[in-house]
Amino acid sequence: MKTNSVPEQSFYGWWVVLATGVVGLWGGVIFYGITAFINPIVHDMNWTYLALSVAISLRSVEMGALSPLTGYLSDRFSARAVMLVGAFTVAAGFLVLSQLNSLWTFYAGFVVLSVGLSGLGHTVTLTPIANWFQKNLGKAIGLAMMGYGAGGLFIPILTWLIGLWHWRIVFMLLA
Repeated sequence: MKTNSVPEQSFYGWWVVLATGVVGLWGGVIFYGITAFINPIVHDMNWTYLALSVAISLRSVEMGALSPLTGYLSDRFSARAVMLVGAFTVAAGFLVLSQLNSLWTFYAGFVVLSVGLSGLGHTVTLTPIANWFQKNLGKAIGLAMMGYGAGGLFIPILTWLIGLWHWRIVFMLLA
């Protein structure tokens, strides 16, 4: 005798974990992958490592300082909206960086990129997970955070693309 049983649907919260893990992966590629651009930019623009390191160091400070704001915006509107604005802001930052002609352009592009990354940061991506889970919250957060760490695995691919084309083109591709 055949029964028409409906398959058990998966808990939607796990789809939220998957989505935030993908956003985290992209954020990790951007956060860690920027290091692949340092040598080519220093070489092409004839700048010092110090000049670039200042901007890259301030990125973390800026992202941390913006965390309370992105947390507030995630609560006030939605994490999805903050991530969407963050993604478009990151794209704008990459477009500015692809058109570098001065150190000030680099700093401006990096500020825009960092602000966008704040919209893709932990504060924003963990908010929907915390809203969906009471049980298995630690496991859900751990799985989602794997995306950020896995982003570092893309540095060799970025380095290869920069060698194949040019860092300006790769910035445009990332946008």
